[in-house]
Amino acid sequence: MSLRPFNDLISDPFTSSENEALLGKIYTKLESTFKNYVVQEFDRSCDAMKLIAPVEDNTVCQSSYNLFRAILVSSFEKEDIWKASRFAVHGAYKWDRFLPWVQDPNDLIKFLTHHFSIQAKGEDEIASESIQDTLRALAYASGEVTIEALKKFDPTDKSFVEGIRKAFENDRPFQTRKAALFLLPIIQDRWFDDSLKEDVMSDDQRTEFCKNWASAVDGIEHTYDVKKAAGSTLFSMLNSSKWRSHIAEDKWKLMEWFTVLPEESKPFHACKKNAEILPWLKSKAENPTEGEGKNTAKANQGLMKLWLAILWLDYVTLPEAVSDQVLETTKVVISKVRHDVNFVTVVMEAEKERYQTELKEYPLWSIDEKATALRTRVDNLNSSMEKFLEAVGETKPF
Repeated sequence: MSLRPFNDLISDPFTSSENEALLGKIYTKLESTFKNYVVQEFDRSCDAMKLIAPVEDNTVCQSSYNLFRAILVSSFEKEDIWKASRFAVHGAYKWDRFLPWVQDPNDLIKFLTHHFSIQAKGEDEIASESIQDTLRALAYASGEVTIEALKKFDPTDKSFVEGIRKAFENDRPFQTRKAALFLLPIIQDRWFDDSLKEDVMSDDQRTEFCKNWASAVDGIEHTYDVKKAAGSTLFSMLNSSKWRSHIAEDKWKLMEWFTVLPEESKPFHACKKNAEILPWLKSKAENPTEGEGKNTAKANQGLMKLWLAILWLDYVTLPEAVSDQVLETTKVVISKVRHDVNFVTVVMEAEKERYQTELKEYPLWSIDEKATALRTRVDNLNSSMEKFLEAVGETKPF
């Protein structure tokens, strides 16, 4: 197999349909090598894959993913399979403009776990690019099938935890940290679960991880999807008594992103039902830790009041233990300051307007499930508004 056509393709990959035909022949030959266990073609096939993998082309990406799946089930020696599959995964997932949809996440999870293991043995030079490519595949080109696969997989396995931890470190490439940021919401239910028999990290490791996660959030444009992913993780950490104190102080402000979370967000709903959170935030606001300046103390007060406002949005549906806290805190803290009353009022009015705007997309008589849920949200919010006015001694209607 001559390598000259590969070099021609790399120099000008988008010139004609002839290249697409050439790519088809190349990948047919490569798949045949692995499916038919043609040992004498292995080295030349790897050379060809190494040359073609950097080409940014839809056909290269999709064909590389198909080839990756063929390589994993081939009869070659394990180390040969890992070597060849690294080229294939890079060919499939190195390019943002086209990412092949993951058909079987178990293959990629197996591949990722292996490379986390060899990275832990000091082979970072071999593993790092493959880890980045696989994180991108699972984070960007996966759906419910990946979520279900990860439920059956143990993301608390030591090598997996260490691999994700390292993916967030400051010396990792931007694309690695970005992909890890988006993958974390898929596995966080297991990581931030206080009922785990064994913690996935020590206290010191939690502090370091939260700092690195915060840095990754800072280093990426805050698009809607980023806010959704980071917000979900923030509330997962907040819901855990073992994790919430390790959240970087300046990242509490991400609580403002609660509006981008979907209604079915489990971490957000869990926090609203958690009777530990409001007293904890109130304590931070009233008793700043040693070394915190006035600005930090003021920020903590603002966060506590924001969380209180968020809870008022769902006051009539909160567990009694939480709604009692909301009422007591409002009477003691909020009702004394007029602008705090106005702040909660504005939050509630803004959310009501958001729900009503979404409702306008449906006919008044619509029995669509989403429309029905929105009407319920508006009714509950109106009731919560009335309770809030009563608590602060106001009669002004919203």
